[in-house]
Amino acid sequence: MSTSFSLRPSINWLLAFIPISLALEYAHAPDPVLFFSAAIAIVPIARLIVLSTEQIATRTGDAIGGLLNATFGNAQPASRFFSAACASTPRNTTPELRGFTAR
Repeated sequence: MSTSFSLRPSINWLLAFIPISLALEYAHAPDPVLFFSAAIAIVPIARLIVLSTEQIATRTGDAIGGLLNATFGNAQPASRFFSAACASTPRNTTPELRGFTAR
C-alpha cells in the first residue's frame, strides 16, 4: 500500500492561514497583518463552499442548486455583520447590514 504525497500548488495550502490567523489574533499582531492573513484564509473556504453547492446542485437540480448558491452567497456578509454586532461596533455594523440585505 503506497501513499501519494504531492507538493504541487493547490489552493488548499491556503487553509494553513486559518491557524496562522488565530495565532496572530492571540499574539495581538497589528491589525493589517491579521486582516490580510484572515482574508487569505477565507479564499479556500469560499472555494469549498462553491464546490459543495455545485455537487449538491448536480444531484438535486437547478432550483435547489440556485437556492443553495444564493443562501451560501450571503454567508460571508452575514458572518461579518454578526461579528461586528457582537463586537458592539455600531459604526461598522451598518455597512455590513446594507451589504447583507442588498443581496
